[in-house]
Amino acid sequence: MNITFNGKTAVVTGGTGGIGSAIAKTLLESGAQVALIDVSVEKLREMEKQLSAYGTVKSYPLNVTDTSAIPDCIRRIRQEMGEIDVLIQAAGLLRSADGLELQQDEWDMVMNVNARGLFFTM
Repeated sequence: MNITFNGKTAVVTGGTGGIGSAIAKTLLESGAQVALIDVSVEKLREMEKQLSAYGTVKSYPLNVTDTSAIPDCIRRIRQEMGEIDVLIQAAGLLRSADGLELQQDEWDMVMNVNARGLFFTM
């Protein structure tokens, strides 16, 4: 099966991680232009540099737990790259601890990234 995304704009949250960057590369190879979202400016710059060999990619720093910053980031992507056709939610955290050892602040951070951030980025 050959799926193309020619002329499409894709947004990938968690774009500097292993899964996010692999998806971004595949989208670029399939013809999409890609907006990478991640919390680390340094990692975004490096990933944008690496992926630019495959197509048009731009990076947008955003902490998805800061739901008040999400609309401005999405607005900026739409202004700079056009309407968003594809959204890949690859931002996520996993804390390795036994359930009884997981602290509330760790649980809150995981839920803020994996659930709250995902929901408000849609």
